[in-house]
Amino acid sequence: MVVSDAIVPMLLWPSVPVIHLVYEELTVVDRFVVEAALAIAPVRVEDIEEITGIPRDAITRIAGRLSGLDLLRVDGLDYYANEFNARQALDRRSVAERRPTSLTFLYLPYTDDMVAFAPGHRPDPPHLHKVRKTDPAPLPTFIGGQSRAQLIRDRISAGDVAGLPAGMELVDVADDAGDDIVSDWCPAYRCRGHVRTREDATTLILDVFDSDGRRAAKCMIPAATGQAEEWRELLDHAGSAGEAWQSGGGLVTASRTGPMAWSYELDCAAAQSASDSGIALSEPASLLIQDSTNEVVVNTDFVPADNAASKVFALDQAIRAVSETDLAKVQPDSVARAVEAANSSYGLADDVLTEAEVMQRLWANHHYRHIYAMRTIRDFDYD
Repeated sequence: MVVSDAIVPMLLWPSVPVIHLVYEELTVVDRFVVEAALAIAPVRVEDIEEITGIPRDAITRIAGRLSGLDLLRVDGLDYYANEFNARQALDRRSVAERRPTSLTFLYLPYTDDMVAFAPGHRPDPPHLHKVRKTDPAPLPTFIGGQSRAQLIRDRISAGDVAGLPAGMELVDVADDAGDDIVSDWCPAYRCRGHVRTREDATTLILDVFDSDGRRAAKCMIPAATGQAEEWRELLDHAGSAGEAWQSGGGLVTASRTGPMAWSYELDCAAAQSASDSGIALSEPASLLIQDSTNEVVVNTDFVPADNAASKVFALDQAIRAVSETDLAKVQPDSVARAVEAANSSYGLADDVLTEAEVMQRLWANHHYRHIYAMRTIRDFDYD
C-alpha cells in the first residue's frame, strides 16, 4: 500500500529503563534442593549435605541463589519452598529472573501503536530529531495528563508493545524511569512511503519531511498495525470510486484484485461517462484517495462489461495511440493501424470501430496537429 502523503503524530522516548524476564535453567542440584524443600518443611543444609555429599558452603550459596530467585524462603538455618513459584519452576525446569534493560519507545497516539526498539537489534529507532520543524497535534483526551511511565506500563500489562526482539518478555517499567507527564500536544510529522506486509509482519517504511519539503529522515516502524489499518480503511473507499460514472444510468462493478489493487467493470453508459470525464479506460491507472490527513494510492484497471462497452474502450485506445504518437512519426495510415489494433485488443469485428469515428473524435478532442500531419503527408505525396 502506497502512502503518498500523511500527517502522523509521533512521540519518541529514547532509553527508557524497563524490566524484562530472563529464564535461567535449573541445574540438577537446584531441582533437588527445591524438591527437598517442598517434601520436607523445613529442609536444612546438613540434610542436603548428608544426602548429596555436596560441601555445606556450596549448598549455602545454591540455597541463597534460589532464595534470590524467590523459590526458597530462608528462616535462620531452615529453608522453606515458596510453593507456587517452586512448582512452576520445576515444571518449566527454569526460573524467570527480573533484569533491567533500556528500550526506545515510539508511540503513535492516534492509533495507539506502541513500538519498542532494542539496542543492537534492527531496525533502528526513527531519527526524528533530524526533522527541523513540525506542527503540533493535540493528543487524544485519554492520553493527556498521564505520566510517560504509566502509559508505557499500561501497554506492557496489556501485552500491547510491538517490535520486541524474539523471546523478550517485558514485565514493567523500572522505578527510575521518572514521572514525566505527557503533554497535551505532540509533534506531527509529514510522511510518505508504503506499508510492507511479509509473512504476516507489517512494517511502515516512511520518509519524514521538514516543513520546507526536504527529506529529513527515513524510518522503519515494525508492527504498527493500528496505523496500517487506518490507511487500509481509507484504501477501502476505492470500492465506491466509480459511483460518479453511474449518474447517467450506467453500471460499475468494483472488485478488489489484490492488497492494493482494484478493478472496475463498466457497461457502455458508465464507460462513456468515464471516458467523457477524461479517464484513460484502455490503460492501468492509479487512484488517489484522501482524507484530512492522509493520502493513499491504489492501482486500478478497467474492464468492459459487454461488447457495447468494448467499443468505447477500443475508441479510447485508438485515440490515445494516435494522439500520443510523435508528430514526426505520424503516417497516413496511423488511424487505420490504430483502429485495427483496438478492435483486435477487445475482440471486436473489424468493422465495429471505424476510421471515421476515430477521426471525428480526434477532431472533437482538438488533436488538430495530428490530423493536419496525416493530411499533409497524403495531400503532398506526389509519388
